[in-house]
Amino acid sequence: MARTVKDPEERRREILDAAMRLFAERGYDAVSMRDISRAAGITAGLCYHYFDSKQKLFAVALDVYAHECADAFLPILDDARLTLAEKMDALFAAAAEEGNLRYHEFFHAQGSRAFHRQLFFALSERLRPHVLAAVNADARRRGMTVESPEVLVDFILNGQLGIMTAPDAPDRRKLALVRGYLDVLLASQTRPAP
Repeated sequence: MARTVKDPEERRREILDAAMRLFAERGYDAVSMRDISRAAGITAGLCYHYFDSKQKLFAVALDVYAHECADAFLPILDDARLTLAEKMDALFAAAAEEGNLRYHEFFHAQGSRAFHRQLFFALSERLRPHVLAAVNADARRRGMTVESPEVLVDFILNGQLGIMTAPDAPDRRKLALVRGYLDVLLASQTRPAP
């Protein structure tokens, strides 16, 4: 194999892309570090230079993918022109179209629920400060206060774990139910500002 010198970040991205592509095609257990290095066009030694195990490589790839997924949602959450209800409607509409995401099939494949849960937690962590800011901004705009916005946001994000990581996700009927429950929850936790 001819040696090609590349910027370390570019090489790292190529390895991560090759790994996720192979995981999606074959499943996590059927892919070795040697397979990943071949797909990235590098030696196994160089692959191990960047990632000392398949588990660590997957953890980084999952985090990168979670950021990619979150980046689609952040403009919605950060749009000051939208009300909180409009933001939630847009987020739930985007969740209903989750099947269009690059690695949707991998995370919803038989036996991948644990991986999907990891992705969900990484995505929730990335979204959390933006959801928190949206909840607080909406309360201020309406002259209201939220007793414990951090607890509310954690409950909103993590309370959906089982539903959003189910093998049949996204189930539009369940998403509609969760969206309705979210309105009730938000309304019950806001009070007039002192």
